[in-house]
Amino acid sequence: MLIPQDKVLQKCLNLLMKNGKKQKACHVFNKTLRRLEKLDPKTSKNLRPFDPAPEQQPVLEKAAKHVWTSTAWQAGRPFHMFYQALAHVSPLFELKKIRLSGTTQQVPSPLSKFHQDRYALQWLVQTARTKHRNYSKSLFKTNTGSSTKKAKHPLDLFLTREIFDAFLKQGDVLKRRNELHKLAEANQTLYKYRWW
Repeated sequence: MLIPQDKVLQKCLNLLMKNGKKQKACHVFNKTLRRLEKLDPKTSKNLRPFDPAPEQQPVLEKAAKHVWTSTAWQAGRPFHMFYQALAHVSPLFELKKIRLSGTTQQVPSPLSKFHQDRYALQWLVQTARTKHRNYSKSLFKTNTGSSTKKAKHPLDLFLTREIFDAFLKQGDVLKRRNELHKLAEANQTLYKYRWW
């Protein structure tokens, strides 16, 4: 399965990559997209296949033949869900620490579109990795057998859940963004001290 040459998607692959293994990161991301394709946004627990709209029928026919072009991929449903999720969890501000009369204050600063996407991707991948790690640890504690037993739920499942939760405007990543926005709103009086 081909992934289009998009800066946001390449950034996501680079964040997923560990020890220079980009092929493995591509495999995880492809499995995530396939799982997103099966999810139904109306019911978050339903894994029914998606009923295509008439205008998307040619794209899905090409997919069935494994003829993936970048335009067909970008017109697909998983990419739409991915970009919508990214838009829902992208922060508008960041807080930078500055020294003011002997104390450290957090000054809100607006973010460019590139940095908004970067923070959103980092939060999505970081939250999925943390949940995967915690699940693996709990599985390891419950299994008294061999220590080499792998987790039953791979990383792509946790990444799919985080992206789907963000698509539905819920989940841990959205809470993190809302907390950041509340802090920025509370410190908006310090905005005048911004010099960058």
